[in-house]
Amino acid sequence: MPDIKNAKIANITEAYGRSNPRDADVTAGVMSGKSGVTCPPVPVWNSAVPVRSYGNSEKPVGSVLLHGVVSSISLWRTLIRSMPRERFLALPLPGHHPWTTDATETARLLKDFGFIESYRDAILAHAHGSVHLIAHSTGAIAALKLAARYPEVVSRLTLLGAFPCGRNAVARSPMARGVIAPLIGAPLFSTLFKIWLNSESTYRYGLSTAMAADAQSEASGRDRSMMWDLRRSDPEALRQVVAWLSKTSVTSELPRIDTPVTVVVSQNDRVVDPKDQLTLLRELRNANAVLCNAGHLPMIETPELLRNLIQPSGEINRHAPEVEPLDPRGRDIADLIGQLGRSLQPAPGRVSVPCG
Repeated sequence: MPDIKNAKIANITEAYGRSNPRDADVTAGVMSGKSGVTCPPVPVWNSAVPVRSYGNSEKPVGSVLLHGVVSSISLWRTLIRSMPRERFLALPLPGHHPWTTDATETARLLKDFGFIESYRDAILAHAHGSVHLIAHSTGAIAALKLAARYPEVVSRLTLLGAFPCGRNAVARSPMARGVIAPLIGAPLFSTLFKIWLNSESTYRYGLSTAMAADAQSEASGRDRSMMWDLRRSDPEALRQVVAWLSKTSVTSELPRIDTPVTVVVSQNDRVVDPKDQLTLLRELRNANAVLCNAGHLPMIETPELLRNLIQPSGEINRHAPEVEPLDPRGRDIADLIGQLGRSLQPAPGRVSVPCG
């Protein structure tokens, strides 16, 4: 029988021992639901995916967080800290810390969405009933696949910077195409990865390029925990996820998904084309949209929006004091959403609603 006590101690050591000592509480630290003091997450265990539990341990798990490629569960830290009374699970993509798989094992997990079964098992083991999936970018593809394959474990979805077809997303990105190219792909990805994570300043700059211009100085330097997570991931394993994404699509499965879906469309997203998000709204049976002024990282740029969307009632607070008008690009997106016959909901904070 495995030594569970020592295994847990080893896991905590592994999770924090190789981080910058000054950032012991930064690497996925969260606010306690009772005392409000900073504390590490409580490790929970699954036979495959390393699950992280955050927030108020006295409450049942209500939401599960899925991040995107070349990211980590620490991407959600600002949101988690802002909601200390809630309980979250965070699941990594294969190859992303703390899922310490090498390139070969990562590719095996990705084949035919094999890792989705591990996600389902984690939810069944640690949640009482179905959950709200909150997913970003590539994580949204995983969330949609999970909802299509195992609808009984998903009560609703909130998708951020989402796209249904990885083939199209990679094809539109010269950098993504370059890092999966034969011969040059592996050394190119390794070099770019090391440059980005070389220092805090290069990391913050790289992160800021995915944000709306007015949010870069405000948000890009808030947290370094994702930088430490990525430094502990195998670059070749991460590249395998990009390669898998280039061959992946869930577009054909969208019409079969009956789960309620909120698609958060960022009018200043420079990573994902709004047309991809409109595809989601067109093909999903039970979808609505929230249009916001953020870039590709709304969980960092405008966490107040997500706080509102995650409320147990699932209802948006329509009495928030700050609402900004749409810019011309946002108005065009809003018009297209209207043409699809989908509802466009107002939301609080740095979020837009149609004028007039």
